[in-house]
Amino acid sequence: MVAIACWVLWRTGPAIMPNLELFEPVAADWPLSSVEPAFGYSLRVPLGPMAYQLVPQPGPKAYVILHAVCLLTAAALLTGWLARRLGLRRALIAYCVLALAPITAVLLNWIGMYDAFSILAFVVLMMSLDRGPRVQFAAAALVGFQNFEQSLVALVIVLLVPTLARSVGMTPRAVPLLAGILAGKAVLETFLSAVGAVSGSRLLFLATDDKAREILTGVASVAPIILWSALGGLWLYAVPAVQAALRQWSRAQLAMAAAAAFIWFGSGIISEDQTRVLAMTSFPAVVLAAIHIALRYRDLPEFVRTPQAWGLILAPPLVLWHAAPLPMGVTIG
Repeated sequence: MVAIACWVLWRTGPAIMPNLELFEPVAADWPLSSVEPAFGYSLRVPLGPMAYQLVPQPGPKAYVILHAVCLLTAAALLTGWLARRLGLRRALIAYCVLALAPITAVLLNWIGMYDAFSILAFVVLMMSLDRGPRVQFAAAALVGFQNFEQSLVALVIVLLVPTLARSVGMTPRAVPLLAGILAGKAVLETFLSAVGAVSGSRLLFLATDDKAREILTGVASVAPIILWSALGGLWLYAVPAVQAALRQWSRAQLAMAAAAAFIWFGSGIISEDQTRVLAMTSFPAVVLAAIHIALRYRDLPEFVRTPQAWGLILAPPLVLWHAAPLPMGVTIG
């Protein structure tokens, strides 16, 4: 496990998010930050700015450290939950799968992005999926409050492919989850409206200066690469799973899964940071898949003896932004 962690850090390399100088002042002045309506979405990821208000000596360095601490907290919470659920031996397998998944490369290359707090909220949501409707409602309200659009896509994916959650003993409840995510968004918008914050959304960003057309034009030539970057080596597990589903699932189940795939990939290609959005919106489903994979094996040594595991380990990470790959890996010197 330590060797895999070192391998991931070496081949991916931690990096600070692009445009840090734009996001830190917004967080410092939240919720009354002066931004154009097209960038009003930056006010609608509030957990990070709320925590940043408590930092005694704010500044770019403190901003990055805050988000790094949040990432470590989310990782510790997820680690403990998986260990309790799977036992340590199988939990180590799930850890490795998640460490080698694109979401880890994204988070390591965007330290300082509000994704850190979104992931923390997602972890809380995952921990609620084997609990009652009230707990699921509360967890969904948290993710809806933090990042409504990405959370809605992530939740819809899980709900449209219920077999994935049920195969690992979880029962997502559609009504409480959807009601919770809408309630979280409503609370946030009510607060921002009451204090006179700038309005805006990600849809408005896409509608500004023909941004959507610009993004789609850039994506057209690299769509297969974006698709690969969305799961990376996990495609070695996803493709056989799809083949099995085609043989075993009903037409209704296949139609729902196809809708989930369309919504998921569509959310990525209409964004400037394609891999990042695809990794974030698939995170709950990838956690469920990691648990499913871990349950197939007794322990980590058995797992790493399989060809699929080595394919996952060796598959190069790829993170696209503006339809171009970000440089990754530790630079010597």
